Amino acid sequence: MKRLLSIALVCLLTRTASAETTQIDLGSEFEPFTYASAKAPTLDLVECCAKCRANAAASGTTKPWAFSLTQTSDYGTSLALPIGLTPANTLLAPAGNAAQAGILNNAQAATLGLLGNLGLAPVPPGTDAVGVFEDDFQFQTTGALSYQRQVGEFGTLTASYTYYQNLHPDVKQLDLMSHTPSVQYALKLTDRLTNATYYNYAYYFLSGSSFVTQNRIGNITTFRVNDRWDLAGGTNYANANFRNANYLNSDNYAGTLEATRYMDEARNNYVKVGYGAGYSDAALTGFAYMVNNGFITTRILYGDENRNELRLTGSYGRYDFKGLDPIQQTIYRADNIYNAGLFYGRKIADNVQLFAQYNYLKSNSNVARQLYNSDLISLGILYTR
Repeated sequence: MKRLLSIALVCLLTRTASAETTQIDLGSEFEPFTYASAKAPTLDLVECCAKCRANAAASGTTKPWAFSLTQTSDYGTSLALPIGLTPANTLLAPAGNAAQAGILNNAQAATLGLLGNLGLAPVPPGTDAVGVFEDDFQFQTTGALSYQRQVGEFGTLTASYTYYQNLHPDVKQLDLMSHTPSVQYALKLTDRLTNATYYNYAYYFLSGSSFVTQNRIGNITTFRVNDRWDLAGGTNYANANFRNANYLNSDNYAGTLEATRYMDEARNNYVKVGYGAGYSDAALTGFAYMVNNGFITTRILYGDENRNELRLTGSYGRYDFKGLDPIQQTIYRADNIYNAGLFYGRKIADNVQLFAQYNYLKSNSNVARQLYNSDLISLGILYTR
């Protein structure tokens, strides 16, 4: 899954152009919840769409529209939702009855005998719930469409829509679909400094039913130190509204700092490192947490016309929960989440890339239902236009 999800789920198309048509890179994931919770991105939609526009400019044409489509076929072990999407991200079932496994919501809480734990009914707390970790194939589809136009001499307005779907042959409880429209305004303040403000709305469906909506507003500032270094900082606020689990509703606050070191004058190859922190203030304090995360990404293009792409990613996130765990009610939950990813892509045409990817996630937690390791092997194709 993508750094969306495995989202990846959602990508902002935040590449802009100045009055001199210089590409300004605002294509970063300023979201510590994402870095701490999901696997490395299969692709960078920001970068893909920027390349489309750059190719058009090189041919002497203008192209306000950009489109990308990705299809993957994957096999994963110990599958779960990204914890950045919901802190109740693993499948739960009554002890000894894995066939009733599901993601926690009001109906599943009744099946598990947890209504008292969550304050949904005046009954004693229950403990008859175990984590279920299944292996399965999955098929991911991501499509993104963006429109970009210049506003004045130094501003750029970008509107986009991203669609994501993840389907499983067997573990259908984790079938996920999202729709995400977004808008961004970027302003070139100086030759080196650019600021962008954005808003996006994401609507997620889980196993065919409404799951959660998220409204996010944020700001990103980038500073081009020189031809080899970029610095960036961002903040954002998001509200999550769960359709069948009001105790998970939350306000989320996040900030990230990032540095990019380019290895060549063309700024194709780079090492990017960063740190992010956030607070998710869930309605039930047992699901509220602080997260601190560090990440690193390395990308190398090589071969004839840079047709080969190699990308290495890694991150570590620490989740500290603020209230007693709703299920294991004697523990303050703490999760340490490690991610590592290896990506190889081969461009077979100007608009087509084939790729293979491996991702590893380790969730080391002091609560049993969050203790698992997950591997994901992916083969895919990317089309941009």
